[in-house]
Amino acid sequence: MADLIQLIRKARESAPRYIDQEAPDLSKVDVTFRQDPAPRNITSTLQPYAGPWTDKEVAHLLRRTMFGVKKEDLDYFKSKTVSAAIAELLQPSPEPAPPINDYNTPDLKDKQIPYGETWINHKWDFNDFNDPDFIKILSLRLLSFKTWWIKQQMNQRRSIHEKMVLFWHNHLVVQAEPVFIPILVYEYQQKLRANALGNFKKMVREITTDLAMLLYLNGAENKRQEPDENYARELQELFTIGKGPDSHYTEEDVKQAARILTGWTINIVDQKLVTAFLPFNHDSGDKEFSSFYGNRKIRGRFSGNGELDDLMDMLFDTTESARFICRKLYRFFVYPEIDDFTEQNIIRPLADQFKNNGFEIKPVLETLLSSEHFFDELNRSTMITNPMDMIVGFWRTMGLTFPTSFSLEDKRQHYIAMFYMPLILGMNLGDPPSVSGWPAYYQYPIYDKSWITNSTITQRAFFTDILMTYGLFRADEKDPLPVDFLGFTRQLSAPEDPNKLIDEVAILFLGYPMSDSEKADYKDILLSGQQSDYYWTNAWNAYVADPNDDVARQVVESRLRSLYQLIFHLAEYHLS
Repeated sequence: MADLIQLIRKARESAPRYIDQEAPDLSKVDVTFRQDPAPRNITSTLQPYAGPWTDKEVAHLLRRTMFGVKKEDLDYFKSKTVSAAIAELLQPSPEPAPPINDYNTPDLKDKQIPYGETWINHKWDFNDFNDPDFIKILSLRLLSFKTWWIKQQMNQRRSIHEKMVLFWHNHLVVQAEPVFIPILVYEYQQKLRANALGNFKKMVREITTDLAMLLYLNGAENKRQEPDENYARELQELFTIGKGPDSHYTEEDVKQAARILTGWTINIVDQKLVTAFLPFNHDSGDKEFSSFYGNRKIRGRFSGNGELDDLMDMLFDTTESARFICRKLYRFFVYPEIDDFTEQNIIRPLADQFKNNGFEIKPVLETLLSSEHFFDELNRSTMITNPMDMIVGFWRTMGLTFPTSFSLEDKRQHYIAMFYMPLILGMNLGDPPSVSGWPAYYQYPIYDKSWITNSTITQRAFFTDILMTYGLFRADEKDPLPVDFLGFTRQLSAPEDPNKLIDEVAILFLGYPMSDSEKADYKDILLSGQQSDYYWTNAWNAYVADPNDDVARQVVESRLRSLYQLIFHLAEYHLS
């Protein structure tokens, strides 16, 4: 097993880099963002929301639980009650088809996996790692995994599921690039996907012996002769207990947990990479923990599963474990800052529910998302959107579809470009900058403001300008796919009415209706400086009457492009 791990590390070091990882430079964040925020004086609680159910409320819910707001989704959920809408959003999505070989070229072909077929059933052999072409194929498969993930977000169902996969990936972090073996990264994500709305304790138990995690945090090399405390430390500090005010586990607790985790490793059995437990590498002595864990004593055994189950029971018997996860959920879905009122009236009741329900995730989300607190005006349009929300949300709201004539290679080139955009903005999907995840969800006092640096704010505007002017570029720099903003506009309820058009566009892209004074500035674009609404109405109707009339089309196209570009330049466009 040690030889296998060394082979994987050697392969990773010699592999070509198709993905460049660059962590956000927080030193470039606007210094005004470093000041402590003003008190919000929020007093809403977890009582069920009983207020208005308009486009504004539906848009807020969808912007937080999905990527972007499609007009058809807004209309669909608006027709339901609040409780029915949230119940549907909390339904898990079916398991998607796995990633495939979409990367073959005339010069480099996957010798084992035919083009168009999935690579997750690769038959492994030690000799694979001596083939330089195979190492290149692994890198291409890793990129294939990441573009596959983008595809799942783009094609998400009316469910919070995809957002939860991202949430858990940011919490139970495995960095894909250091692991390097694509099938292991895929299987790790499948565990997150399968448990995303299920049981948190079960998910942590499965991730603890997951092959990608065993490689990433050195668990595969943790043995009684040379104990490695890396995973045992992160299991408590980042995954289950956290560093909250009542988190008082000790350094000795880390050492004792590491002893329990000795013996787990990775192996090849029947040409498959599998988790293995080696009793002769396991510390079978009793393990004693501090008063934080009630001076728990876990009896040593030669079976790894028994001790591991006891360790999970001990971690989740604490009060702090439930509070820690509820704080993480709150920062991801509601607001970064947690003041005393929120801690006492939101976090702690949620944590009690979480623990009392055996760490089932869905009931806690249902309580939070259904609450008057979640829909409080002070919690709307208050968080800077992460780059995945911005890029994938843009395309989903605009209704991006690939032409039926597109080949597998055409789609791949566009998905690669779509992957690189959020990467440039500081979010490398599958590779958070550290085991702590993205700073936006833990780094006090900056939090979500870390997404906006001197570089990324201009890049955001550059991307929307490019997308509206030229469209979505391909990674191979061939002809871009134009944004069909005329088609997007046609699906609005009354695109011939400049007032209703602006109202709907504002809800979909900004999450709130514009004031009359704001609307006047944007309507001026549609009216081309004229005073009467019919200047736009006549232009739109002329286009609809004959879409093939180039002059009629260019008139509405130029005005709409200017309107949308200006909206995308608003600071509010980057808030959720």
